[in-house]
Amino acid sequence: IQEWMKTSSGVHTEMEEPIVTVRKDVAWIVYYWKDHGMSDGAPFSSRGKSTRIFVRENGKWLCIHGHYTLLP
Repeated sequence: IQEWMKTSSGVHTEMEEPIVTVRKDVAWIVYYWKDHGMSDGAPFSSRGKSTRIFVRENGKWLCIHGHYTLLP
C-alpha cells in the first residue's frame, strides 16, 4: 500500500453500514467501504467489504487483523 500511495492522490474512503460487536476484551467490526481518487494519473474507484478484529490490552483497543474483499 505504501508504494501505491506514492503514485496516488485525492484518495477518499467511506465506511458504510458498520456493525460493531464487543465480547469482553475482543471486538470486531464488519462494514462495506467505497473509495475513489487518482492513481498513476488515472481516476479509480472501488468498493468492498471489510472485517477488523480488535483486542483490548492495557486499556487500549488494538487492531490485530484486517480482511478486505473487493466487490464487483
